[in-house]
Amino acid sequence: MSFDDAIKMMAIYSSNKGNDPNSVGEKGVGLKFVYFQSNYFELITTQSANATRIIIKDAKTWKNEIKETNLELEAEEIQSNKIGTIIIIKGIENDELFSMSIEQFEYIIRTRTAIGDTNFIWNDKNTPIELELNIISPDGEKYSKIIENKYWLPTDVYDKKKSVLDVDDFEQQCGGSAVTDKEKSAMMKDKIIEYKKECDRFKIYMCFVQKLSIWNDINEKCKLIDKNSDLIYGTLKEDTKVFHGGVFISTKGMPTGISIIPPSAGKAGYWNNTFILIQDNTIKFDIGRKSIDGRTTKRYNEEIKNVFNKITNLFIQFGSRNNVPLIDLYQSFDKAKIQREIDNMLDINSNYVIFKKTPTDQEASVCAIFYEMIGAKILNGIIPITSKYKEKYDLFADVGGHLSVFEFKSHLRNIIDDFDEIIKIFNELDYIVCWDVNDDDRKALKKEGITLIDLTTNKSELSETKIPLDSVTHIMQIQQYVKPVMIIDLKKYLELIETNIC
Repeated sequence: MSFDDAIKMMAIYSSNKGNDPNSVGEKGVGLKFVYFQSNYFELITTQSANATRIIIKDAKTWKNEIKETNLELEAEEIQSNKIGTIIIIKGIENDELFSMSIEQFEYIIRTRTAIGDTNFIWNDKNTPIELELNIISPDGEKYSKIIENKYWLPTDVYDKKKSVLDVDDFEQQCGGSAVTDKEKSAMMKDKIIEYKKECDRFKIYMCFVQKLSIWNDINEKCKLIDKNSDLIYGTLKEDTKVFHGGVFISTKGMPTGISIIPPSAGKAGYWNNTFILIQDNTIKFDIGRKSIDGRTTKRYNEEIKNVFNKITNLFIQFGSRNNVPLIDLYQSFDKAKIQREIDNMLDINSNYVIFKKTPTDQEASVCAIFYEMIGAKILNGIIPITSKYKEKYDLFADVGGHLSVFEFKSHLRNIIDDFDEIIKIFNELDYIVCWDVNDDDRKALKKEGITLIDLTTNKSELSETKIPLDSVTHIMQIQQYVKPVMIIDLKKYLELIETNIC
């Protein structure tokens, strides 16, 4: 990078990727995540004869203490004869990361970062790069390994011709009546089943192991575990650095580290045997979001269920099913993992509600906070009558003696999908309850020709519109002669109460 570009890249949310559909990533938060995890960050980048050196100190401390002062950086030009970028970070709290073996470290890099290119799975463009991983362990031992810039698949450790059964090849060979069921069973015997499917907007890769103990075999062969590793229902307790069943997401050839809960199915006990990777290049993430919205998940699940049923039906008909304990999906419930995920969620930190965690992408949590605020008598003037009446709207309530219609949304912009599908009509809806109206909401609504007025700063813009509730924070208007929809931003309203403004 040039001097100016390097300085620009240090700013929060700054990126030079723009809207290039071929770029991996787009928000510009990766580099910032790195320096906020450390108390010493140094970047040296060279584009020509001169190099740029940037140093940021105590970023992690500054972040945790929420100081009033700005975080400062030191920048200078130095001499260098090497083209490229070096990053040095110190003062990181991540003992688990640096206690991993070099194989486990490689697994994380190839299944959680852009180095693990997924495009090759579907024979898409993959540009090889040379990668050497060097690790010095806490006790001073040095490890070095050349690694591939390819996603690490569960089947990579096997001879594909001997140990892996491609479903398309299997169906092609068995297309005629000459192949008996006994011969089909012999073809499938002890094989890992592999299947790929290209859907309308995304692609699916599926790997199915006929016995749960095969996960253990895979992880041992890859040196990710040893023979003494603890197994629970066929999956390891520590699932971030080993192969196991699950449904995972990638985009533009890059693993996201995001997994989704598989759909319900009649053979749910076999989900632990199933590894699925979805590649969707149309995904757009909000800053900091590590989950997939409900509408997209539903679209995935429809195809996932079809693929899952296709493979499990083949397995039940011809595979070694008698050797597989059919474990109920709920037995694999990992409470410790859920606790870790919850611990990483942001706290609400309010004196007025008991609900603890911010309801990011969780409509049910928005509902819970709403009803808690009504019960605590800090959200006044609303008398709930009935919820989900005829499954069309979330709540019917009495507001000032009038029947009012309420919808709950984790993000205000999610209401656009309802309008597009003509599920909710603008004139039927009175209130939308959401959490944290932000710039992404404003941009999405503006794109649809919807005006959003922030009443906490722009009450003077209203003329004849009557606001029946003090808790209304915004108004959404679509046309001059169509009645507006009132918005209750619970986060904003809590902030107003906390500061005694409301």
